[in-house]
Amino acid sequence: GNGSMSVEARLWDLKAVQNREAIGQRFGSDDTDAGARLIAHRFADAIVDLISGGRGIAQTSIAYVSERTQAIKELYVMDYDGNNAHALTAYKSIVMTPAWSPDGEKVAFTSYRRGIPDIEILSRIDNRPYPFERIG
Repeated sequence: GNGSMSVEARLWDLKAVQNREAIGQRFGSDDTDAGARLIAHRFADAIVDLISGGRGIAQTSIAYVSERTQAIKELYVMDYDGNNAHALTAYKSIVMTPAWSPDGEKVAFTSYRRGIPDIEILSRIDNRPYPFERIG
């Protein structure tokens, strides 16, 4: 559908004497498969936060290099659970060593598409290139 969905998620601590409900939270999103996955990931992150006090990884992405042939290695991004894998580059060359920017919006990597190693930065949102500012 084109609407929205709302899920009330609860986690119970069966060892607790009082206040056994550890998490009682409502999550909303689009009424799509992607929306359902997002709600599940938000709930998983809430559980990780409760247990560890730290941020969960369920809403993060992995940047990696996929080797199509010995001479072609492209940059890909996927959700932490392996879904939504897609190429960020189609250079038909070699890319290596992807690293996320602190805000998680851009990925820097080494590219050999011009025949020599060069650092490139791409936005994962719109695949727009950003300049790598060299100092000195």
